[in-house]
Amino acid sequence: MKKRNLKLTLFGVTLTLILFTFIACRKNFQASIEEEISSVVDAKTHLNMLVKSEESLLSLPFSILSKNSNLRRFARIGKIEKSAQWEKSKSFKRNNISYSIVPINDNVHQLDNKSIESVRYLLFSKRDNDNMQMNIIELYSRRDGSLGTNLIANLKTIVDNVLFNESRPIDNLNASIIFYNRYYYNVGSFMTNNGIWKEAKIVVENSSRRPSFGSISSLSTQNSNENNFQKNLLSAMSPMSGCSVCTDYYLVGIWYDESTGQIVDSEILDTWQECEEKNEPPQGSPPGSTNPAPPGVKTTNPQGGNPAATKKITNKMDNTCLNELLNSIQSNISDFVVNALNNEDVYRPMEFNFSSTDLFPDDVNGALTDMSLNSDGNYTYFISMNANTLPKASKEYNLSILLHEALHGVLVSKGIEWDNYIQHDEIANAYLNLMSYSLRLAFPNLSKDHADAITWEGLGTSPAYNKLSLSEKNRIDKILQEHRNQAQSGAGTPACN
Repeated sequence: MKKRNLKLTLFGVTLTLILFTFIACRKNFQASIEEEISSVVDAKTHLNMLVKSEESLLSLPFSILSKNSNLRRFARIGKIEKSAQWEKSKSFKRNNISYSIVPINDNVHQLDNKSIESVRYLLFSKRDNDNMQMNIIELYSRRDGSLGTNLIANLKTIVDNVLFNESRPIDNLNASIIFYNRYYYNVGSFMTNNGIWKEAKIVVENSSRRPSFGSISSLSTQNSNENNFQKNLLSAMSPMSGCSVCTDYYLVGIWYDESTGQIVDSEILDTWQECEEKNEPPQGSPPGSTNPAPPGVKTTNPQGGNPAATKKITNKMDNTCLNELLNSIQSNISDFVVNALNNEDVYRPMEFNFSSTDLFPDDVNGALTDMSLNSDGNYTYFISMNANTLPKASKEYNLSILLHEALHGVLVSKGIEWDNYIQHDEIANAYLNLMSYSLRLAFPNLSKDHADAITWEGLGTSPAYNKLSLSEKNRIDKILQEHRNQAQSGAGTPACN
C-alpha cells in the first residue's frame, strides 16, 4: 500500500512538473510573440518618424534648402517605407539589445544586372531604453553567384557580427555587405569569402554617365586621369527640363584593396531611366550638374588643370602654432573643398581667409564670420579660429574644424541658407564620410573609428546627433575629449612642434 501511495505521489509530482514546465514554456513563447509584435510596432513608428522628418526637409523652399542639396538627393526613406515587407520581419533579443530585420523587396533579381543577386533589409536596433537606430543593409552576390536560400538566418549572423563586434563565419555565403545609416551614409562594408567574415572597402555609387572602368576614380584612389568617372549622388528630383527629357542613370559597385586603395573590381549593377513629363515645370537638376552662376563666373576649365588651384587658402593666423599648422595642411583643405562641391563649379575661384582670435569662448572652436561676393561672382569666406583652445588639441582635430568651417562656405555657394540648423543637418547627412576620409588621407595613422568620431565636432546640437544612441554619443564624446586635450591623452599628433 505504501509503495502504491509512493508511486501515486511520484506520478503526481512528475505530472505537476510537466504541467508547470509546459505552462512556463507557453508563457515564455507568448511573451516572445508579444515582444516581437511590440518591436515591429516600434520599428514602424520609428520609420514613419524618419519619413516625416524627410518630408519636412523636402517641403522647405529652394531659397532655404537648395534644389541641388544632398538632403533632397538622398531622399529615399519615403520610398523604402512603401517597400518594407513587415509581414516577413524577424525580431531577436540578445544581451540588452533587441533588434528587428525587415526585408525590402526580397526578390534577389531586382537589379538589371542578372549576373548578380542583390537584396536590401532594414535593421532596427535598440539598446535597453536608448534611442532606436535604423540601418539599411545591402547584400550583393559574386558575379554569376548566389546569395543562397537561407538569407534570414545568414542576416542574423551578419547583424550579430556588426552589433556585437564579432567575426562569426557564415556557411556557404560569398557576398559583399554594406551597412548604411538612416541617411544612406555608408557606415561599414564587409565581405564573406567561403563563409569567412572580414571588413572590406566597397562603395556603390550612382552616375548619370556610363563610366569607363579603366579610368574610374573615387575618394579612395589616387588616380588623376582627366576622364575619371565622376562620383554623383542619386537624385530624388526630376532632371531640369521644361519638355520631355530622359536621363540614363547607372548604379556602379566598386571594390577596393583596403591596404592600397586601388580598385580591384567594378561592375555596373543597375541602369534605369528617369524622364520629365512634357510641359511639366522644371523641378530640379540631374546629379552632378552645375548651379546657375552669375554672368561671367567661370565654372568649367576646358583646358584642364587642377581645380584645387582655384581654391585659395589665405593664412592670416596671428597664433604661431595655428599659422604653422595651416601652412602644413593647406592643400588638404583645397582638395576637400573640390570634392565637397561634387562636380559643381569645381573651377569657380573661391578664397578661404583664415585668422585666429582669442575672443571666442572655450566652447567655440571656429566660425564662418563673414563672406563677400566680388564683381566676378566669386566668394571670399572669412573664418576665425580659437587661439586659446585649438593649440592644445591634436592636428587631426584642428583639420576637422578647418574642414567644417570651410564646408559652411561650400554650402553657402550651393545656395543653402547660412543657418547652423539647416547646414549642420546637411553636414551630418552627406559630408561626414568625406571629412573622415580627408582626415585619414592627411594622417594615415589615424584610425577610421577616431576619424569618424572627430567629424562630429560642432554637430552636437544637430537633429542628426540627437538621434544617435546614447552608447554612440558616449563613444564619440570620449574620442573627442582625447583629441581636444592631446597633451594629456596623447591621442593623435600634437598641433604645435
